[in-house]
Amino acid sequence: MANEREHIAQAAAQLIIESGIDDWQLARRKAVKQLGLSERAPMPDRAELEAALRDYAAIYLTEEQPELVAELRSEALQWMELLAEFDPELTGPAAEGWAYPGCEIRLELLADDVKLVEIALLNAQVRVDHAPLKSPSSTPVLEAEGYSGPVRMIIHDVSDRRNRKRDRARMKVGELRVLVTLPAASVPPKSQST
Repeated sequence: MANEREHIAQAAAQLIIESGIDDWQLARRKAVKQLGLSERAPMPDRAELEAALRDYAAIYLTEEQPELVAELRSEALQWMELLAEFDPELTGPAAEGWAYPGCEIRLELLADDVKLVEIALLNAQVRVDHAPLKSPSSTPVLEAEGYSGPVRMIIHDVSDRRNRKRDRARMKVGELRVLVTLPAASVPPKSQST
C-alpha cells in the first residue's frame, strides 16, 4: 500500500511540475487515473507529495534550482515585508531551498483574526481569496497570486503558533534578507484592484 501511495505521489509530482497543475488534489486524482488504479487507491498526503516534488525537482530541475529558489525567496521577502506587522515566517519549498516553476510561496502569519490580514492586503490593493476550510475549526488560509505563482498565507493566533508542529523549515524576515539581495527600489508584490 505504501508503494502504491509513493507511485501516485511521483506521478502527481510529474503532473504538477510538467503540466503546471496547482490543484494538488486534482493532480493526485489524475495520477491515479494515469496509473490505472482504483479511485479508492490510498492517496499520498501533503508531506508525501512534497517529498515527491522535491525529488522530482532534484532530478529534473537541477540546473534551474538556484535561479528558481532565488526568485521565489526574493518575492517571498517582498510579501513578508508587506505583511511585517503579522510576524511572517516563510515555510515550505522556498524555506527548504528547492522550487519548481509555479511553486507556491507559503507564509505563516500571526493574527488574532484573519480579517486583519485581509484588510492589510486590501489596503495594499492585493486581491485575496479564502482557501476552502477542511473543517469549521481548521486554520484559515488566504490565497493571492504572486509573480511566480500562488501565495498561501496560513493565519495562526498565538496559541496556534505556539502549538504547531516543529517539523518544517521556517525563516523570519531577517534570515531571509541575508539570503536575498533586493535592489533599493524594489517593487511590492503584484497587486490587483478589487
